[in-house]
Amino acid sequence: MPSPTLQRALVAIARGGLTLALALEGVAAVTSAQLLAPPRGSFGPDTGSATDGGPGDRSAAASGRFEPWRRWWTFNQDPHLARSRSPGSLPVGATPLGAEAPDPSPRRPPPAVTYGEVYPAILGALGSSRDVDIRAAALLALAKIGPPPQAIARTLEVRPLTEVLEESLSDANERVRDLGILALGISGVVGHAPLLAAIAADEPAGRAAIRGGRVDVRSRAFAAHGLGLLGARTHRVAERALVEHHLRRLALKEAEQADLLSAAVLGLGWCPLPFAPPGEQGGRELTVRTLLGLLEGRRTDPLGRAQIPVAIARLLVAPLETTDTSGVEAAGKTRRALRLEVVRTFAAGLGGGTREKSAVVREGLAQALGLLVMDTSSAPDLAAQAALRSVAVRGQEAEALCALIALGRIAGRASTDSGQTLRTTRAFIRGLAAEGSTTRQASALLALGVTEDRALSAGHAPALGTRAFLAERSANGSPSQRTAAAIALGLGGPGAAPAGVRDGLQRGAFSDRGACAVAVAMLGDERGLAVIRAELREPLHRPYLTRDFATALALVADPELVPLLVDRLVRATFVPERLAAIKAFEWALDPSAADALLFVVEERRLGRRKIDDTSRALAISALGNLCSRRALPWNAPLALDVVWNAAPPSLTDARNGGGVLDVL
Repeated sequence: MPSPTLQRALVAIARGGLTLALALEGVAAVTSAQLLAPPRGSFGPDTGSATDGGPGDRSAAASGRFEPWRRWWTFNQDPHLARSRSPGSLPVGATPLGAEAPDPSPRRPPPAVTYGEVYPAILGALGSSRDVDIRAAALLALAKIGPPPQAIARTLEVRPLTEVLEESLSDANERVRDLGILALGISGVVGHAPLLAAIAADEPAGRAAIRGGRVDVRSRAFAAHGLGLLGARTHRVAERALVEHHLRRLALKEAEQADLLSAAVLGLGWCPLPFAPPGEQGGRELTVRTLLGLLEGRRTDPLGRAQIPVAIARLLVAPLETTDTSGVEAAGKTRRALRLEVVRTFAAGLGGGTREKSAVVREGLAQALGLLVMDTSSAPDLAAQAALRSVAVRGQEAEALCALIALGRIAGRASTDSGQTLRTTRAFIRGLAAEGSTTRQASALLALGVTEDRALSAGHAPALGTRAFLAERSANGSPSQRTAAAIALGLGGPGAAPAGVRDGLQRGAFSDRGACAVAVAMLGDERGLAVIRAELREPLHRPYLTRDFATALALVADPELVPLLVDRLVRATFVPERLAAIKAFEWALDPSAADALLFVVEERRLGRRKIDDTSRALAISALGNLCSRRALPWNAPLALDVVWNAAPPSLTDARNGGGVLDVL
C-alpha cells in the first residue's frame, strides 16, 4: 500500500497531466560536482552555461556582455517581485528591535506537512546518503525551514537541528563543511553566534569545530555572512549587540582582506543597535563611526571599501531605537546630525575637491545617497542631489546608473504634499532616457520604473505620461532599451499597455525574453502568460529562459506551474536546465508542490527507471525554498545594493565554487 505522501503525490501528478514514468526514461545519470544557482547578476550566455559570466567573472567578454542596469536589476529585483506576489513580506530589512518575528511565508505548507513530512524526509536523506550534493542541499533546506516549534518537536523523534548542523562542520568534504557553516546563520538560531564568530576569527574553538588546522578565508567569510544573518533576524538587543561586536572587531582586524571585510560590513549594515544615551559612547553611532574610519583608511581593501557606504546608510535609516525610552528625542537629534554629516561627506566624494578616486567606491556612495537623502531644503541634501545629477550625466556607466536609481528613490518617496521633487526628477531622468548612449538611455528607463515604484508606494498617483513613454519605448528602440522599458513598466504595476512587452517574449536574446516574462507577470497580462506557458512546454535546453519564465508563472500563482517544473526536473538531461527549474520554486505559492517533491526525494524508482541523486538533491533544495519561513530568498538582503563590480569571490563567483549569492 503506498504511503499517504506517495498517494497524494500521484494524485497531484495525475491532475497536472504529467507522465513521470515516460519522463524518467530520458533521464541520464548525471552527477554535478556541485549544484549552483544560475548566477545572480548574470543572465547567462545564450549557450545556456550555468557557470559562465557571473558577476565574479572578470573576463573581457563578461564585462562587455552585462550592462550596469541589467546587473542592478538581477541583484535588486527580489523585493520588487515580492511586492507583486506577497506585499506583506516587505519592507526588506533587519527585524526591528523589540518587535515580533515577521509573518511566515505565504507559500509554506501547513505545519503538519512541513514538520511532519518534509522535515523528517530531509533529515533522513541527510543521514542515509553519501552524495555531496544531497547532503549539502539537505543542510541548507533544514536551515531555511528552521527548527520545529517546541509543541511539534515534542512529538517528533528527530535529532535537534542545532546538533545536526554543528556536526556537519567536521564533515570530510570541504563543501559540506562550508555550507554547514552558512546554514548555522540561515537557521536564525542566535545561539550559534559564538561558534560562527570563532570560525570567522580563526580562533581555536572555530578550528576545533572544523577538523582542526587554520580556517581558510572562504570558510571564515561564510561564517561572517552567517553572523550577519543572525544579527538581522533577532529582535533582542543583547543578541544583536553580541553579533555587532564580533562583526565590528572582524572588520577592523581584517580591513585588508576583501572577502572578510565585505562580509563583516554587509552584516553590520543589517545589525542596527539602539543609539546610546547622551554622554555615553557605543551603540549605533559607534558602528557608523567605525565604518567611516574604515572608509577613510588608506590600508582598507578597495573592494571592501565599496560596500561600506550602503552599510552606513542602512544603519542611519533603520528605525530609531534607544535603550532609554526617555532618550528618544536625544537619539533623534543625534541621528539627524549624523545623517547630515554623512550626506555631506558622501556628496563630496562624488564630486568636488575631495572626489573619490575609486570608481567602485563612487558607485557605493551613489547608492547610499539614494537611501539617505531626503526631500528637504537642507544644504547637504540639495548638494547631494546636485552631485547625483552631475554623475548621472557625466559619470561612468555603472556609477551613472547608481546615481539615476538614487535620484529615482529620493523623488519617489518625496512628500505627497509637495510633488515638485518628483516632477522635476521625472523630467530629468526622462530626458536622459531620450538621448545619449544606448546603455545610458536603458539605465534611465529602468530608473523611471524605480521612481514610479517608489512613488506609488508613497501614495502618489500614477504618472500616465511616463507610463505612455515607457510603453512606447518597450516596443521600439534597441533590444537593451526595449527590455529596460519593459521592466520599468512592470514596476509600475498593472494598467499599462503590455503589447510591446508581450512581443519581447519571442524575440531577441534569452536574457531579454526572460526579463520581459517577469514584466508580463508584474503587469498581469493574461495573453503574455499564455505565451509563457507554451514556451515552458518546449523540451529545449534554455536554462535562463526556463528560470525567468517559470518565475513569471510563480509570481501569478499559476496552477500549471508545479507540473511543468517537476516534469523539467525529472526529464531534463542538461543539469543547468534542472537548476533553472528549481530556482523558480523560490517564488512558487502552491503548497501542494511539497507532495510531488517528496515523491522525488523518497522514492527510488518510478516504473523501470531510477530517480538519480541529482534530481533528489534538487528536489531537497526546492523543498527548502518552498517550506522556508521567509517570503524572500534567504540571501536577498546580501544582494540588495551590493556593489557588484567589487563583489569578492565569497560573495559571488559561480566559476570557482560559488559565493553566498550563488548557492541554491
